[in-house]
Amino acid sequence: MRQNDGWGSAIVLGMLGWAASMMFGCGHSQEQANMEQSMEAVGLQSLGEAYRTISVVSKRPPKKMQEIEQASAASPSGLSGIDASNMVIFWGAELSDLSEEPGKVPSDKILAYDKKVSEQGGYVLMLDRTVKKMTPEEFKAAPKAGKDPEPAKAKR
Repeated sequence: MRQNDGWGSAIVLGMLGWAASMMFGCGHSQEQANMEQSMEAVGLQSLGEAYRTISVVSKRPPKKMQEIEQASAASPSGLSGIDASNMVIFWGAELSDLSEEPGKVPSDKILAYDKKVSEQGGYVLMLDRTVKKMTPEEFKAAPKAGKDPEPAKAKR
């Protein structure tokens, strides 16, 4: 008679857990699933990472789009998914946290957004580097990371 070493049961349980996570989303909300598929959300995440990188390396927040473009060049996706010329960024805003993981120190302030968000809604980059989808009403009510946003001036 063959003895059970526990591996067979562990494999079966692991497979059942994987199947359940595929069926039920493994705790992810539908909004998170949609965001993961949105190129705009990915572009904003890359923008947030570039903003963080500059803040860490330069020991200050970025002041212009050229700095963001240089920092994001190291990322495989760069700033693809967003139209940098339509982005509004609160330059010089201090991030709520500089660790690699976004959202560790939550913030309700908006750091960057596409100009269309105020009228049509869409994804915004928060000061904690998370990306949220907002309606125009939510956007108007949300606090901003600074007083004077400036449109990003991308290289043409």
